[in-house]
Amino acid sequence: MSLRESIAALLPFVRGRSARRNLPNSFSGQGTVMAWDIVGFSDALERVHPETLISALGDVVGVYTRSVEEFSGRVLQNIGEAGLAFWLQSPSGTSHALLAFRCGASICRRLSQSRSPELRPRVRISLGTGTIAGGLITGRPHLVGVAYTTAKRLHELDLPRRMSMLYTSETLAFLEGETPRTAPVARLTRTTGEEVEVYEYCDHSS
Repeated sequence: MSLRESIAALLPFVRGRSARRNLPNSFSGQGTVMAWDIVGFSDALERVHPETLISALGDVVGVYTRSVEEFSGRVLQNIGEAGLAFWLQSPSGTSHALLAFRCGASICRRLSQSRSPELRPRVRISLGTGTIAGGLITGRPHLVGVAYTTAKRLHELDLPRRMSMLYTSETLAFLEGETPRTAPVARLTRTTGEEVEVYEYCDHSS
């Protein structure tokens, strides 16, 4: 992607239009939230030319946005090197968690195949499944609930920072036959004291 194309891809998110597009004033229910960020982006700010950074960021945001839309999700926000999206129950009957997982796997695969030799962005994706509520408050999108909290807390785990997707046993419950059963890589303790297992998906096709 050229620098001009990368800037064009980023501008709607900088201006906040894409996050508000087709977003209802309020919504709630069971769903899955996806959070993403670029590992090591802050370090790259000091050692990589700004044009290269903008180009790489444009690539990531473009892949992320197209994938979320392809798998019937909604982009809530993209700010700098991080973003949020969510899924409620699909009219087709496909579970929100399955759509989000397939989207995350697609993002990992696409970015693994399109790495720049100058800057290789490693994107960490996390999925949280459970209750969510949100909508527009004073014109800005907001999201709360267990699914949102889980996705954000997965980002805080002390795990190797690599291109991968983290998810819990709550998401795994919807993925029968979608991914091989693997051992958990960590446990997440909720404020209620409940522990949930954490799993990691890595794309090995590249």
